[in-house]
Formats: sequence, structure tokens, C-alpha cells
Amino acid sequence: MLKKDLVKIFQKGRDLITSGGYIQKTDDAISDEEMLVLEKHLSEFWVFFEEANKKDIELGYLDPSQI
Repeated sequence: MLKKDLVKIFQKGRDLITSGGYIQKTDDAISDEEMLVLEKHLSEFWVFFEEANKKDIELGYLDPSQI
């Protein structure tokens, strides 16, 4: 899988978490295949998630109290 494809899936997962607090397999926003990719790359996903949150806080897009 290409890194850009992985990042797209990671971003979908991050969007779901920041909007709803969790990812469900029944969620229409993420497919079963994408969910499997997230599960396979879970540690990488959490690093991406934390780094993206830090960047968004620095840029003022995200309020730290929302996390």
C-alpha cells in the first residue's frame, strides 16, 4: 500500500475519532477494508493521530480541551 493511501485512511480514522470519539465498523465513513488497514497499522495510526493533533493545536485549529 502506498504511503499516501495509508495517510488518507489514517485521516478518515482521525476524522471519525475527533467527531464521534470512536470508530465503529458499521460507520458508513470507513469501509471494512480500511478498518483492517487501521487495525494492521494501529501503532502507526496513533503516532499519526497524536502528531496531527499537536500540529492542529499549534495552528489553532483544535482546542486542547476537546481532546
